[in-house]
Amino acid sequence: LFLLEKSEDFTNNVLQARRYEKNYLLYKNDESFQKTLTYINKSLTILHNLIERSKYLNTRRELDELHELIPQYKRIFEKIKHSFNDQTKKSQLVANLRQAGSSMVLITKKIVDIEKKQLNNIVNNLKLQLVLAIILTILTGFTIFFALFKGVFKTLKTVMEAATRIAHGSFEPIPDLKVHDENRLVIDAFNKMIHELKVHQEQLIQSKKMSSIGTL
Repeated sequence: LFLLEKSEDFTNNVLQARRYEKNYLLYKNDESFQKTLTYINKSLTILHNLIERSKYLNTRRELDELHELIPQYKRIFEKIKHSFNDQTKKSQLVANLRQAGSSMVLITKKIVDIEKKQLNNIVNNLKLQLVLAIILTILTGFTIFFALFKGVFKTLKTVMEAATRIAHGSFEPIPDLKVHDENRLVIDAFNKMIHELKVHQEQLIQSKKMSSIGTL
């Protein structure tokens, strides 16, 4: 994003230089001359900054072209100021200046387009990664939920089967299901209850036997 902003700043400075260049050629005023040079110098400063970071860019070739073209444009522009009395020389310099200026604008716009395309590719890749991350998170959540639900359902089914056996007089404990956490606590508590019921059942049977012996 920083490089794209710098590229757009560079383009704006080049366009401003060309605007004041046209004013100078029409009116020959010193203000437009100085403004043109000011924006050209600003463009050169930004260009040097971009070249220093060019290892992160896909526009090194275009930057190298501008590195040669802008100083050439500046030299031609400065020569024009001293050539107004020589119409032939001035016309040739103006033609060269406009050609150099047009090339500058085309290259700078190309750089911005390349940087925008690169940024769009990065944004699209980030969007894709975000979507994949969301999908992965949802699938992971479903997997964990299913695993927990499966464990709870299995435990509940086993407890219900054990309760049915108790109702039919069988006090066999629930076998080890190799479960953990809350499911393990439920099974241990239920097995404890089965053991206590079995003990009470045996005591009741023994008491009935004793009562029967006492009545003989």
